[in-house]
Amino acid sequence: MIGVGLVAFIAIFAQSIKGSIGAIVDNTFRSDFVVASQGFGTGFSPQLASEIAALPEVAVAAPFRVGPARINDRSAFLLAGNPVAASRVFDLGGGPALDALSPTGVAVAKSTLEANRWSIGSPIVIQFAKTGVQPFTVEAVFSDDAFGPGGNYFISLAAYDANFPAGLDAQIAIIVAPGVSDASARVALDAAVAPYPSAELQDRTEFKRKNEETKDKGVSLKIGMKAHCILNCKKGITNTKGLKI
Repeated sequence: MIGVGLVAFIAIFAQSIKGSIGAIVDNTFRSDFVVASQGFGTGFSPQLASEIAALPEVAVAAPFRVGPARINDRSAFLLAGNPVAASRVFDLGGGPALDALSPTGVAVAKSTLEANRWSIGSPIVIQFAKTGVQPFTVEAVFSDDAFGPGGNYFISLAAYDANFPAGLDAQIAIIVAPGVSDASARVALDAAVAPYPSAELQDRTEFKRKNEETKDKGVSLKIGMKAHCILNCKKGITNTKGLKI
């Protein structure tokens, strides 16, 4: 069951993958609720994830961000999150867990790993707008459908903070605490989200429906996340030659 935070990151390729978003939600994402950005190119303060995590009704609150970079001289988007929380909200399909991902470690989708002839421990370089070329190490592998089409790289929030300008969270995946009903959790979550006008609380059904509606309109969510990156990283991007999104 995939998180809303992630679907803002993955591309929806119109009819070619029609139905796949619903399958990802059903099969690889374990979240009960998601806080999503309202509108392309928007986000919300990371403070919201901290406030949600502190609620007694919540077991896990996993914030996600996305940023542009270059790997092997090609444009790429890096999904960033708390490795421990991400491992709880996503079924990553085996392999080394994200839990131990270091600030210079990257997790890679299996097909991307094989296409580049990488393995666990392989050194790679990632070019960022803010910090330039940085050495990273492949420390974990996840299944190709864990994060959806286009979700090929995952880094920790520590790595994101070190290499991107201060940014906003794109989405938060939430697991309700044991013994708490979804209805009770929703009341608490609605109250937490209310002061943040750019954030919208969705349950799993609402999440699937909204993304199906977006797909039927032929809109690429990847374009929306590119807008998010442009708005939140534009100063660094404009000042870095060759780093395009």
